[in-house]
Amino acid sequence: MAYDKKKLIKKALQVIKNDPHVVFIDDLANLMGISRATFYNQKLDKLDVIRDALTDNKADLRKLLRIKWAISDNATAQEKLYRLIATNDEYERLVGASYNVRASTDTKIIIQDGTEFGLP
Repeated sequence: MAYDKKKLIKKALQVIKNDPHVVFIDDLANLMGISRATFYNQKLDKLDVIRDALTDNKADLRKLLRIKWAISDNATAQEKLYRLIATNDEYERLVGASYNVRASTDTKIIIQDGTEFGLP
């Protein structure tokens, strides 16, 4: 079936605008009434305007979730939020672990405990 790319772009942007929970290409293609293959074959995933619209929805959804976690009585949700906004020192205290990773110019990655990983 031949598709008009301009119409597909317009429809994609309309779906994203009308449903703030659309953050994945699979969902977007489904709500547009086309297959994932068609979405990718038309290279809609490469268009900045669609990627930016999905990124905006993701940012809005993250913000909404953080607000819900902040006003929640659920301690687990509040801890997850705290982990997101904590300083490195606070985060290390929360998770009970500390990792200091550094890379050297001789293609080694060294973790604070002395473990080394060589790179090809």
